[in-house]
Amino acid sequence: MSVGLLSGRDAQTVLLCRKLGWTGQAERIIRMEQRILQYRKFMDEELLRLSKEQNVTEEEISRIKKEHLVQISLFQHERLVHLIVTVTFALLEMLAILLTVVSRELFPILLSGALLILLIPYVRHYYILENEVQKMYGQYDALCSLSMGNTAFRQRKL
Repeated sequence: MSVGLLSGRDAQTVLLCRKLGWTGQAERIIRMEQRILQYRKFMDEELLRLSKEQNVTEEEISRIKKEHLVQISLFQHERLVHLIVTVTFALLEMLAILLTVVSRELFPILLSGALLILLIPYVRHYYILENEVQKMYGQYDALCSLSMGNTAFRQRKL
């Protein structure tokens, strides 16, 4: 992935990961963020289109609902993996801070700093995953409202 094509913060993340020798990890995180954001935007546009059209079939809505559930399950899995990683790094950070307080040596301070540097991007990434999946639940509810013929959704702003 070319660093020049990324926004400032994403480019910094890629460069930092490359310096640390983690080739591919930052690019994968950034691609997942872009994918989830693009998919949610696509679904918002699809819901808007469906709410404006008068001749939408139940089969079309059912097909979209099934695909949306598949996407939600994939993003839920990604969210679970990142929750486990984030909690693990947070626990390690707390242990490193405790070790720093107890030992007052240089190594625990460096370890604590390194873990904190790793923890911040994971928290940010998990935050994005969590919020986007929650928004997808709302999109699924809107699809269910459309399939039941509920006209209240058609009047609701996305």
